[in-house]
Amino acid sequence: MTSRNLITSTFDKNWILQGWQKISSQEKEHINSRMYEIFKDGLPFELKQGKLLYIYTFSFLAQLEILALQIPLTFKEKLPTAQLRKTMHLQLVDEIFHVLVFKKIVKLLCLPDATPPAYDENLESLCNFIRMQECPKMGVVLFNLIGKGWLEQIFYSLTKSNIAPKVFSEIFKDEQRHFNQVEMYKEIGIPPEELIISKLAYLEEKFLPKMLFQYRYSFSFATLIGLPGIVDFLESLNKRHTEQLSKINLKPSEKWLYFMKFSQDNLPKKIRKMIHSF
Repeated sequence: MTSRNLITSTFDKNWILQGWQKISSQEKEHINSRMYEIFKDGLPFELKQGKLLYIYTFSFLAQLEILALQIPLTFKEKLPTAQLRKTMHLQLVDEIFHVLVFKKIVKLLCLPDATPPAYDENLESLCNFIRMQECPKMGVVLFNLIGKGWLEQIFYSLTKSNIAPKVFSEIFKDEQRHFNQVEMYKEIGIPPEELIISKLAYLEEKFLPKMLFQYRYSFSFATLIGLPGIVDFLESLNKRHTEQLSKINLKPSEKWLYFMKFSQDNLPKKIRKMIHSF
């Protein structure tokens, strides 16, 4: 199956197609070549636990990468310099590749009869929130700086637990560039501090708790990485969030700190109870 065929078979194909239409033939061929290397022998990892756990986890990752597409699609042409637009275009190519990798994994896992999980409404509302940001500075800060810091920790936890190492080693080649674009924020300019804080509150209060405590995602992710992995994930998530905010001279909010303490105290217990009742 070509990347193009995979795109037209996905339920969120409109977003992927928008990106696909904005990249060159050479870039499409590069994506196809990377896809072939990952999937030339079929599913690129061994299932060590129940298949459904992998389906929900990789479906969640695919949806997060659909969100990542929103940044270059929405803000690339609004950036002030050709170099910044080039940087954002390269990110678009990367994000298309990541979406297609995760979507193909879900498709292979669901063969021959299962249907991929439906798109999550919470993630769609977050996509709308990102798209509604008129200022490219705000969109880039919210997702490239903050959101991708969170996404990095999900990838890191799965990698540390030896989940699909071939897949994540390839993904990390791209993501490391995105995580270290501090100069881009300086060149674009940082929005007013009070505005960042108000927008960040939405991500901290509305999005993250819903994702961490949503049964099918939290259970699947936690079961794959184990209880020690969950403890490590929460600690590294808090550390990374603090580091990312420090790049723009901000600190985590009191609500974030409370949420992290609550999560570290209660989420492992909740996950343990879910696993025992499974």
